[in-house]
Amino acid sequence: MTEKDELYDEAMNQFGVKLDRRLKLSELKDQMERMARDKDNPPPAETPRVPLVVRNVITGNEFPYTEAFAGNADLEVISWQDASALDVAVEEEVPVQEEMTVEEPEEEAPEETVEDDNGDN
Repeated sequence: MTEKDELYDEAMNQFGVKLDRRLKLSELKDQMERMARDKDNPPPAETPRVPLVVRNVITGNEFPYTEAFAGNADLEVISWQDASALDVAVEEEVPVQEEMTVEEPEEEAPEETVEDDNGDN
């Protein structure tokens, strides 16, 4: 086994990361040192961001973002805001309300009509 192979196996065993064997040995060693350093003191996780303002790429109009615009290819996000600032749970699912069943009133029998002597109702 070469040193690269040994570093690759060591990275898989210790960190569960596959190193790129095409890199130079010095670069692989540097990655291993960084992973060992970050294991003890991991970098802070990025806070999720939510779009704040979007622009229509065709017309150039800008307006506040709403969920209705998600996935619209004609819009580009021009301003972001941290989800923590909005007090929004980005990754949590919103609880769905249970369906309510409405009981329909029973149909009453139609009233009997009494005929007059004239034959009118």
